Amino acid sequence: MKVAVLLFGQPRYINVNYKALKEEFCHPDGTPFDFFCHFWRDVGYSPKGESEGKLYDYTAEIEEAQKHLNIKDIKIENNDRLDDFCIHVENVIRTLNKQLFKKSITDFANKRYKWGQHLSLLTAYNMLQSYENKFNLGTPHSPTLQVRFNPQRYDIVIKARTDFTYKNIKCYKSSKEYYKEKADNYTEFNRLDVPIIKTSGVQFQQYNTKLEKWEGNQSFKSKRGIPINFTNINWVRDNNNLFRIGDISLAANRIAAKMYFAEYFNAYLRTFLDDFYYRANKTYDRHDAVQGDIAYYNNIEIYKVKCRFLRLARDWDCKLCWQNTRKNGTIVFPSIEQETYDFMINEMKRIIGTGQEPAPFG
Repeated sequence: MKVAVLLFGQPRYINVNYKALKEEFCHPDGTPFDFFCHFWRDVGYSPKGESEGKLYDYTAEIEEAQKHLNIKDIKIENNDRLDDFCIHVENVIRTLNKQLFKKSITDFANKRYKWGQHLSLLTAYNMLQSYENKFNLGTPHSPTLQVRFNPQRYDIVIKARTDFTYKNIKCYKSSKEYYKEKADNYTEFNRLDVPIIKTSGVQFQQYNTKLEKWEGNQSFKSKRGIPINFTNINWVRDNNNLFRIGDISLAANRIAAKMYFAEYFNAYLRTFLDDFYYRANKTYDRHDAVQGDIAYYNNIEIYKVKCRFLRLARDWDCKLCWQNTRKNGTIVFPSIEQETYDFMINEMKRIIGTGQEPAPFG
């Protein structure tokens, strides 16, 4: 299998985390996956911090990490293109909501936080395609001998982030268990000719009208190893039923990768319009619900896998819920001085040692 990893968005903690990324994304024999990276230069650590102007130029940190990762292409941008994108996207939504067109946006920090990851992910995916075309790579993997040894396009594409780290080999009873779990999560796809994804976060939810909140739908549960296929279950996405997908480290075969990494906004608008015309419960701004809608709209087969990642956060500049390490399994740096790889690894061992599993939705 030929595997690519997309790193995107704001490269928080890349200077601390690149060793873990290098270790996570490789085959058992050490052969690395290929990275394609698009990053925004200015980095914030929380929505509140960004709105207060707490931004840091991460160019030096990215360039240092680049020396150690198997990066095939990389691009670092300021926010100019993102700001233009935010204006255009928000005006599309305003127009669909029957509101007036605006030539500018005053709340740029929140809009960048909302849309920056999607524009960046699309850019990274397009960089992957440009690389394939530049080097005249062929078709995805084929079992036939005459094609197997020719250059091939990527079979599997993984979405990864620098602000999530991964359980390393020391967290497992044996190296065999460690490598098997990674293979289950990233490379063991039984088919490449139908859209399939692997994700650790899967949940059917139903709206409780009395309590006015979404709750887990106990009638539909997912188990690892058993695919969810919407044609085979009696479930419909409607006003009171949604399907959540956690997309941190989501792995997709090439057919599904286009739907997830290049066509997010298409699905977002479809959900938006469905909510606008047919649904009282608005879900288009629930990121995990839109991720679920992508699978539903395209009849993608979903495999639930074991969660391997833990969020990284700064104690003094993060969402309050991220500090709830009992629930989220977050590695929280208490100070700049302790924002190191060694602190991260020791804290990971401590969290895993408690028997606590990482949160599949990040």
